[in-house]
Amino acid sequence: MPKTPSSRIHLVFGRDDYRIAETVRELADAPDAAMGDLNRTVLEGEKLSPGELQGHLQAVPFMADSRTVIVRGLAARFETASRAAKRPPEVTGFLEAVASASPATTAIFAEGDIRAARNPLAIGLKEAGAVLHECRYLNEQQLANWVREYASAHGMQISQRAVQDLIAAVGANLWVMSLELDKLGLYADGRMVQPSDVQQLVTADREQNIFALVDDIAAGRGQRVMLQLGEMLDEGQSVFTILAHIQNKIRQLWLLHGMAADNVPTGLMQNRAGLAGRPEFVVRQALDVARRIPESRFREMHRLLLEADELVKTGKREPRLALELLTLDLAFRKERE
Repeated sequence: MPKTPSSRIHLVFGRDDYRIAETVRELADAPDAAMGDLNRTVLEGEKLSPGELQGHLQAVPFMADSRTVIVRGLAARFETASRAAKRPPEVTGFLEAVASASPATTAIFAEGDIRAARNPLAIGLKEAGAVLHECRYLNEQQLANWVREYASAHGMQISQRAVQDLIAAVGANLWVMSLELDKLGLYADGRMVQPSDVQQLVTADREQNIFALVDDIAAGRGQRVMLQLGEMLDEGQSVFTILAHIQNKIRQLWLLHGMAADNVPTGLMQNRAGLAGRPEFVVRQALDVARRIPESRFREMHRLLLEADELVKTGKREPRLALELLTLDLAFRKERE
């Protein structure tokens, strides 16, 4: 029978590694911050043995009432054993080490995106009374609250519209979000951060990345496309956001392509394509990409996008799979031509 959750054993896991790091830091600072690192031990789980773990968990605090042991990536070692009928002997050894821990020791197991409901070590820790902290990516409302709290804690003011624009540009990666907020705070220098600041410092850079992605798709640079796509997903950008960006940029570039062929003045092209007010380097890059892609390629990309959109909306294909197959089809189809 599972024990009552113990504040001395913690399992921190999930997809959001920023929140994992923050949660571990808060838990590690909580027991006794007086002696700092002298009563804090960090162990790498990859080569850790049950005996080594037991030794650290039973150690006596130095001139303090408590100490903390942080174990990184131990449960990840047993992800492939999640389907086993019996608990691996080594997992039993680690759980016995945890059970023998000194009452003065707080044990924090820091993991990544493990399957806690099936991972044998995670299951055992939960049965032993561990407190589970799952760090999922924040939803849009939670992100907005997080941005406002971060800004306030760092002496910044940011408008509601700027918060929305920042979330649309960055997504759920809090490492990137915190860096962009720090950059915006320095740029604003005490005044309230406005949407124009986000557009100038954040959105323009990410818009360049989307234009580059579409350029690579059109040119059939499949490996680069998949690398860029993986980076965007790892940054926490949602599948639907990436799909929408690709769709919008292809339409935008297609419009620019037609106007460039008709020798429409650059200023008028900017306005018609929705690029008015964008930095010059963004406009220049968009025009360069638009001129390189032939009309037939635009038609083909547009058709594939519509097909993928229909598959997702009708539930016939899972969104992430649809995005990955779409980009593969878009890029590698060019290689086969």
